[in-house]
Amino acid sequence: MDQEELENRVAEIWERQGFKVKQECNRFTVTKDGVEKKIQVFSSGEYSNKEVGESVAPGELVFVDEGLAELEQVLKNQVSVISS
Repeated sequence: MDQEELENRVAEIWERQGFKVKQECNRFTVTKDGVEKKIQVFSSGEYSNKEVGESVAPGELVFVDEGLAELEQVLKNQVSVISS
């Protein structure tokens, strides 16, 4: 999936749940009722498994497309796979 399309889908998911979404490149901060979550979004068309592993900070939520699905087993972070 294209990086921009994936980012748009992730933002839409959080906005539908009532979160305010702030985006900076592939990093998102979502907030609702004083709760803040940090998110990173990675498309297999733009990032490799290694690049993702080196970019993610502890505690961040990670959203990837199906091409990076194996990261669910590798990363200690919570990983969500978005299907095309």
